[in-house]
Amino acid sequence: MAGLVGTAVLYPVLGPAQSMLFFTSSVLIDSDHYLAYLWITKGKDWSPARMFRFYSRFTEHNREKEVLGFSLFHTIEIFIVVYLLAKYLSSFLFIPILLGMTYHMIFDIAWLTYHGVPTVRAFSIVEYFIRKRLLLKKGINPEDFYKKMFDLSEKK
Repeated sequence: MAGLVGTAVLYPVLGPAQSMLFFTSSVLIDSDHYLAYLWITKGKDWSPARMFRFYSRFTEHNREKEVLGFSLFHTIEIFIVVYLLAKYLSSFLFIPILLGMTYHMIFDIAWLTYHGVPTVRAFSIVEYFIRKRLLLKKGINPEDFYKKMFDLSEKK
């Protein structure tokens, strides 16, 4: 819904083609959640319905202990790649994509902060591996939490 509002506001400035890129990128950035779900299930479960249940359980339980979320398309490294593509290839194509992704991230960070879990997600690939290593040193395996949420998502 927020993507539609942002698109409508920017339409007079961006025009139709760039507005569609803005909107599409503000939505498709979340496709990394599905890719992560496929990774977690080792490609054994392709059900979008179970994926949504999985993330619903994740949201319900992400305060239980130290949890480490990772969404590839939400990382600074991906934003840098899109920025570089805009700078060196096509600003017409990649600037609205970068704007849509940034718009989406503003709402994600606000949502995480509002729910008291602003650090549940790693915002960098490097950060993810550092935090994962620190958790493993404490005896906490982040994958165990994902397995638990998957088991809970199996129950309707």
